[in-house]
Amino acid sequence: MRSAAFWRLGSPLWLTHAVYQVMFGLWIAPWLVDVGGLSRADAASHMFAGTLAYTLGAIFFGWLADWMGDRGYSRMGVYKSGAGIAALAFGCIALDVFAGMPALRMPLLVLYALAIISGALAYSLITRSFPPDMTGRVITAVNVAMFVVSFACQYGIGVALQMFPSAGGRYSPEGYMTVFGVLTLAQAAVFLWILPMKNADTPRGDDPAAAPRPRQ
Repeated sequence: MRSAAFWRLGSPLWLTHAVYQVMFGLWIAPWLVDVGGLSRADAASHMFAGTLAYTLGAIFFGWLADWMGDRGYSRMGVYKSGAGIAALAFGCIALDVFAGMPALRMPLLVLYALAIISGALAYSLITRSFPPDMTGRVITAVNVAMFVVSFACQYGIGVALQMFPSAGGRYSPEGYMTVFGVLTLAQAAVFLWILPMKNADTPRGDDPAAAPRPRQ
């Protein structure tokens, strides 16, 4: 894909969803146990809350995008907002900002998971940049890229954490903070990349000059 829109709009989806899948599929439970001092049962409860928020977020952001679209706002704006909130929430996880208030860790994970699903709006934004007969290929390329990035993140986090000294079978808190911090910066970078982008909601085949101009 040589399209700049493909890479620019797709990057937040690939990276944020890759990090979410890796975190909730493998690394958030060890982090809660090793850094947060939670039992495995409590860690599982936190993961369940985050997974539930992710599921409900799929409904919420779809409704929100339509609701705001009916009022003149763009899906691009919702996409940007979700990516920004997700990056900020993950940064708070990386820094463990609620170390002194452990009861707030679960709401933070819920906020993070809820915001992540906004990335799914990228599918509708990206496909509008291509002819209708390329939709299937574009979506396939987006999915392949996301799984490649997910695998790279999963492997890379494990390798990076092993570079830090462990104790009692637990990874180093400094290792978690460093690795998660790098992932935070990466998510912030792709968010800043899409931040200046203008509306991408004009339907394919429509005259952009005749279409309503959603607010940013």
